[in-house]
Amino acid sequence: MDKPEISEYLDEKGWNIHAKGKKLYSNIGIIGVGYSAPTPFNTPSEASEDTILAWLYKAYKEVNDFEKLIMVSHTPPFGTQTDKISSGANVGSKNVYEFIKHVQPDICITGHIHESKGVDFIGKTKVLNPGAFGSGGYVIIELDGDKLDAEIITV
Repeated sequence: MDKPEISEYLDEKGWNIHAKGKKLYSNIGIIGVGYSAPTPFNTPSEASEDTILAWLYKAYKEVNDFEKLIMVSHTPPFGTQTDKISSGANVGSKNVYEFIKHVQPDICITGHIHESKGVDFIGKTKVLNPGAFGSGGYVIIELDGDKLDAEIITV
């Protein structure tokens, strides 16, 4: 989890998307939530499912008139290929799943579960977990005309 100084730096630069919606491009909005649902490990930056959902809807209200929407959620949606721990159990957020199911952003980039690198769909929403950045995983997003797509890259 990021230290508070990281959040402060992102705020200063205008780059922080935690619980915010921002214009990314002329017709593309981006929203984000940087916390995870509670875990058995009591990690920093945990928030309740209801708080995460409230943050997502707050951010969405700021960009709901854009044609395209990118969502970044530290915690992955429950029951997908992006939230499985090594035992195979799904441990993501049910409220993140419900938000995606209802709002249908074009792309959702997630993380938190480093071993669950993969791609899945919730309706039309492409959900991507690139795994740990330290292991070379990241997501590249491409806008081609009016088509928005994303893929996982590993270096």
